[in-house]
Amino acid sequence: MLTYNLSMKKLLFLLAYVICFIICLLFADSILELASYPNDILIWIGMMLGFIYLARNEKDSLVHIFKEVHQSNLDEIAEQEKEEANT
Repeated sequence: MLTYNLSMKKLLFLLAYVICFIICLLFADSILELASYPNDILIWIGMMLGFIYLARNEKDSLVHIFKEVHQSNLDEIAEQEKEEANT
């Protein structure tokens, strides 16, 4: 029985993500070839929003990064308000 250590699992996940990304690019390219100019931009935007929505629970997704930035901004605003109230 093969036992994989953590780095091997990460490497396999990275390989799976790269393969899925290439398949998604090929799928997107074939869909966009079927559409004319104004429709292909709408399809592209819809696919990008769909990919962002599907990756919303990932630790390194755009949604998570924006949530962290927003929370840090709220924390800084609260600290500034406390400092202004003390002075």
